[in-house]
Amino acid sequence: MDKQIESEVKLVSMAVTQFKFSLIDTAPKISNEVRLLCSLLGISSGATSQSKLEDTYYDDQDRTLAAQGCSIRHRVAEGKKPKVTFKTSKKYNPSLALDRPQVEFNCTEEEFQRMKSVNFTPQLAEAFHGKWCQNTTCGPVAKSLMVHNRRTSFMIKTTLGEYEFCFDKFYYEAPNGGFSEYFAEIELETKVKPPQRDEQLDKLIEALCEFLDFEPHRVSKYRRGVDWLRNKHADYKNVHTLILDIIGYSLRSADIQKQMIQSLNRCTKDALRENRPHDSSDIVCIPTGDGMIMVFEQDPASLVSLVFDLQDRVQKEHNQIAVASRFDFRAGLHTGPVFKYSDINERLNYAGSGINLAQRAMAPGNAWHLLATQDARENVIQGNGRLARVFHKLQGTIRTKHGEELVVYNVYDGEGHGNPEEPLL
Repeated sequence: MDKQIESEVKLVSMAVTQFKFSLIDTAPKISNEVRLLCSLLGISSGATSQSKLEDTYYDDQDRTLAAQGCSIRHRVAEGKKPKVTFKTSKKYNPSLALDRPQVEFNCTEEEFQRMKSVNFTPQLAEAFHGKWCQNTTCGPVAKSLMVHNRRTSFMIKTTLGEYEFCFDKFYYEAPNGGFSEYFAEIELETKVKPPQRDEQLDKLIEALCEFLDFEPHRVSKYRRGVDWLRNKHADYKNVHTLILDIIGYSLRSADIQKQMIQSLNRCTKDALRENRPHDSSDIVCIPTGDGMIMVFEQDPASLVSLVFDLQDRVQKEHNQIAVASRFDFRAGLHTGPVFKYSDINERLNYAGSGINLAQRAMAPGNAWHLLATQDARENVIQGNGRLARVFHKLQGTIRTKHGEELVVYNVYDGEGHGNPEEPLL
């Protein structure tokens, strides 16, 4: 069994660590930006290679290996023979930039098949020289998780050492079905530890975090995948959804549509800065063509003042733009669950009843209407009881496509904000 030791650092994309709409950049874009950072830091870089990796991780039914920080990985890579790797982490040394040293044991496909056919404990103990599993009872292993990964890599060279840069864009597959959204991470690794701390490498890692929206972490793909398996049925998150829609957008010419949506975007950004100046990290903004969906984790009471302020800004901007480009908008507000997923462009997106019901509430609205569901009202006035006066219950209900009746409120303040006219349900 072939043994080797490597040291590495992992940087995970912030797009998958926070609940916000954030693009996972493409491999060419990441590669070009990393090469630029390298050149600025006096680090040379080699030719780019791309590969498709299909990794299958094995564990016992209790996921004992994952709990010990270890893994068994069967890798199939294009143009290469399948390889089985046993991994275990060594003690973390915070004084090193490459702070995730690992011991790897590689074996042949035949050896691995023989190991799978028997109780695995004796073989694991022998493979790892008894250093990590002396007190672990590991039963027979089976497929625990699959990772589908597209890797872009190239070598970089500092004055002290040579490292492999890898950008991985991947998703998980559960053994019994189900797929995750896309994840992304950067790996920098070497099999020869530099004689002293590599300051050029430190600066590169700092630049990757500062300019490319990544952060260091010491959790393996397998362990993160196990966390996803554990929580994949609890991916829904209860949030506050605000939907904006330009009235009569589709009836306008293309050049006027462009002016209207740009005007709405500009006014919305200004309204967000004014109403949530120190609390914007939790905002998800999703363009819809004729408007936008905004998802907020916190402070639903601020959404009413946000919409009223936005109405003022749009109407004020009408004095500065051509009559043909002026527009009205309507809005819908609901509190309910949404979930993250990867869309056709492999970008993180959001869907769920939290968004669907906000759209249903908005649908009967006309110019300047802000229509809110019962759930939205309760959450808003819980944060600010004085806002109860701006919610006016409509006669009748909206019936969803599943037959559910939705109680809707018209939100206006009698001071020019909102539309007091009752919409036709």
